[in-house]
Amino acid sequence: MAKSFMRDGNFLRFYLATVCSALGDAALLILLAWFVVDITGSEGMLGITLLLISLPRLFFMLIGGVAADRLNRKWILILSASIRGGIMILFALFLTRALPENVMYGLFPMAVIFGVVDAFFWPARSSSMPFVVKQSDLARANGLLETSLQLSSVFGMMLASQLFLLDNYSLMFSVIGSFFLVATVLLLPLRFRQDEQTDGAAPPEAKKQSAFADIVEGIRYALSIRTVALILLTALFANVMIMGPLQIGLPSLVKSLGFDGTEYGFLEATISIGALIGGLIVAWQKAFRGRLRIVSLFIAVFGIAFAFIGSMQTMSYGLTVMFVLGLSMAMFNIPVLTYMQTVTERHMLGRVMSLLSLMSFGITPISYALASFLLENGVLTAPMLFYIGGIGMALLGPVTFAVREFRNSEKHPRWVQAAASEAQ
Repeated sequence: MAKSFMRDGNFLRFYLATVCSALGDAALLILLAWFVVDITGSEGMLGITLLLISLPRLFFMLIGGVAADRLNRKWILILSASIRGGIMILFALFLTRALPENVMYGLFPMAVIFGVVDAFFWPARSSSMPFVVKQSDLARANGLLETSLQLSSVFGMMLASQLFLLDNYSLMFSVIGSFFLVATVLLLPLRFRQDEQTDGAAPPEAKKQSAFADIVEGIRYALSIRTVALILLTALFANVMIMGPLQIGLPSLVKSLGFDGTEYGFLEATISIGALIGGLIVAWQKAFRGRLRIVSLFIAVFGIAFAFIGSMQTMSYGLTVMFVLGLSMAMFNIPVLTYMQTVTERHMLGRVMSLLSLMSFGITPISYALASFLLENGVLTAPMLFYIGGIGMALLGPVTFAVREFRNSEKHPRWVQAAASEAQ
């Protein structure tokens, strides 16, 4: 039973397509940052480009959840992968003719289109797993996939570093586009489980509503399940308190300590290594089914490790803290993802997952802007950002445990039913 889903060609296609897409995403972020600064010489232009990618996610992610519930998730995934691949190829062709001073005329539209398509991809991807594997395999499948996605971020960085050797930006973007096109080919024969739901579409009566009404319905539904509402609020708090300091404060701290870019890369990679091992533990422990309360402990450990980053003085210390950070992150992220996929009714899954995606990384620009403002205006130092964010997360652990609905979360009928199915 433990290995049955790994022999399923349907799961393997979904798994490989998701990993290919993640590799393309990770490599693109590295390549894009270097490309913009190298061609334009402007960090401000890089900020605008990242904003043009991030804002569409913020505005369209909830619409993406509605689409995932109304339409066939398979074709949303296929279209999003193919469009991202196509826009990379078109941008690569544009670069063969464009002068450096005209690059933004192709760069900005590419960034906007990529951001919009990404907003539809994530809700469809995160809500598809229950239709790909059996309920009894959901925890292990999530653990394997999320672990692989962490590895993809590391290999994406390595891929980008190798692409720079080509010394040809047009060719570099073409290679990245090919990863999305490979994902498209892998997704074409994908089949969702017919015993779970026919094609991922919502019940007929739901199609009569406007998209806005569907979004409101999804929000009300998510808030009606107290544990799901708590998970969403926790993700929102963590995003605001963690992402800005980690992505903006960490480079500043590393630079102030006299470390170089290679050492910064090691610190970032160590988070992924910790998350990889944490994901394997979660998969082995079946997402802590029957012991879900332990998630509160891992949230607290994550916060403590995050606060300790602020007192980093040596690389060995930093690598140890980063490893614990990644380990604990996986050990609360994957169980709550599995829980939400299990207790959410199938016709609401896309909207609920879009809310989780929005809270987890859709509002990241707000965290970036806040951290940048605090650092640039001298309101806080980089270590202070880590102390404040870490203490906040450390306190969030016992706060979640104190909520009665969270302690009783495993009494939800759909969770109990899934546990019984897994035991058979």
